[in-house]
Amino acid sequence: MAASILQRGLSPLQTFTKCVSYRSIARRCLLSSAYTDPAVWEQRPRDAQDLGQLASLMDRTYARKFPVSSLVIARFVDNLSSKEEVDQAQYYLYKFRHSPNCWYLRDWTIHSWIRHCLKYGARDKALYTLKNKWQEERNVGASLMLAGLKQENSVGFSARLLGLALIGKVELSRGIHAVFHEMPLIWTSGYLGRALAVMDAVCDFRDIKLSEEVLDHVEKILQDLSVNADGQNVTDTPLEEEDELETQKLPEYINRFKELKERLVSQDRIDSRSLESLVSALTQQTLAACENADIAEYQQTVSVWEAELQQLIQRERETKEKNQKSV
Repeated sequence: MAASILQRGLSPLQTFTKCVSYRSIARRCLLSSAYTDPAVWEQRPRDAQDLGQLASLMDRTYARKFPVSSLVIARFVDNLSSKEEVDQAQYYLYKFRHSPNCWYLRDWTIHSWIRHCLKYGARDKALYTLKNKWQEERNVGASLMLAGLKQENSVGFSARLLGLALIGKVELSRGIHAVFHEMPLIWTSGYLGRALAVMDAVCDFRDIKLSEEVLDHVEKILQDLSVNADGQNVTDTPLEEEDELETQKLPEYINRFKELKERLVSQDRIDSRSLESLVSALTQQTLAACENADIAEYQQTVSVWEAELQQLIQRERETKEKNQKSV
């Protein structure tokens, strides 16, 4: 879930810089210092709170089997001031994510949590507490696919191909139900087929090439699926009929991939550069044009977050006043 939330609202430039490699966290060094300037975030009005009191409140709330509000966990995270407090917050953030209110984890709370983790030397905790690993390939694949749809060039088609292939791997391993949770992914089988359709489309584009590295990744995905094509998935949960039918198409997909790769080679449609190198080149070309728009969008996002926070505070105040009158 975290991956999709963190990508929400980002420009194609930012998204590509974050997701160029599904095996590691992408580097932000291509972007200027304006992207990392904390001034916009730090100048927000501070809602000073006592962490001890908040922790006690959450403990009592959980003991009574009531859900902790998103406002309480947001206040707790926003008032962290040391590495030790970050360690303590990890426990409460974990409990919140596994509570009935988990869907109300606010975007600004995630943003604040990651900032505090980086500020106090807890980089390893930044995403670990938030992300669902059981979904990592699905989420990264979705991010690459969506980012790829924003670019009608070699970077876009390469990202689209890798993203669809990663989602297809999850589909054949765990079934379509492991893929579909919310839009924009559709509940229709055949993500590997859609990946191959990207390769087919590139064969018809005169100025588009696919990254050789991406093609190697897709070939490795197909090989791994072929090795495990014994009808057993990684969760030991029987696949449904539509998933079984899709699994039976794997030999066809493998043969189709080989045919399309041969066509790409014959048409000189394969770029020897990695996807990261392609993204770096694209970033250098478009950074100046995108930077101002990205920063303005971030400032607007922070303003929207602050407005939503004030609404929650006002609602809390009104609820307390109403409860006092009823006593």
